Amino acid sequence: MPHPSAIIALEQAAMRAWPALERIDEAGWVVRFAGGYTRRANSAAALAADAEDLEAQIVWVEDAYASRELPAIFRVVSGCGPAGLDDALAAAGYEREGEALVMTLDLPHSAPSPHALREIPIDEWLVLYERLNERGPEGRDLHRRLLESVRGERLLAALDDRVEIVGCGLGVREGEFAGLFDLAVAPALRGRGHGRQLVEELLRWAASGDARTAYLQVLVQNEVAIRLYERAGFREAYRYWYRARPRPAP
Repeated sequence: MPHPSAIIALEQAAMRAWPALERIDEAGWVVRFAGGYTRRANSAAALAADAEDLEAQIVWVEDAYASRELPAIFRVVSGCGPAGLDDALAAAGYEREGEALVMTLDLPHSAPSPHALREIPIDEWLVLYERLNERGPEGRDLHRRLLESVRGERLLAALDDRVEIVGCGLGVREGEFAGLFDLAVAPALRGRGHGRQLVEELLRWAASGDARTAYLQVLVQNEVAIRLYERAGFREAYRYWYRARPRPAP
């Protein structure tokens, strides 16, 4: 597992690549708010907090979310953060969910430019992303605001097989890191190699700049995607999961 400082650097890069609309940095905590759109942008991570009085720290985070009429969600990162936090959250009634791998890959110092990716406008990309994931437009406005807040170099890409658009993805380059997000392939065309091509093309784009490490995040139960990323050269660096209280039944 990487050194805690390396994990924190990558976590911070990923937070900038998938930004929240509001963020509090205090006492080693990063607390993020985005109107409830995605857990990544609406969770609190104790990346460098100390282990003293964790109960009070948890209450402070809860109050921050309650004041914005949002549920408190905690992101627990393996390899960094205060010892005992996960146990303290469990004791406070927070259930573990959404465990994911953070996978990394060392990029070459140069690479050919991607030839099958096409950058498209944000509104066109959002509609494409929703179509490929078979979801409606709910949350589109918040999704757009998050993408517009990205600080690094952003690529909203469509993968074209010369006949039709078969996939899409988001790439963000900033400093030494390049993140891959929101990868999707048309449901009817999955299993034909388009996913691997999408990853390879995005990695070519990542390596064509100054970035030296590519990263992505994938749920542990998504075994098909994990195998795909491993074939592309990605390896597990560390894991994270969320802690949230069960929602009351309607």
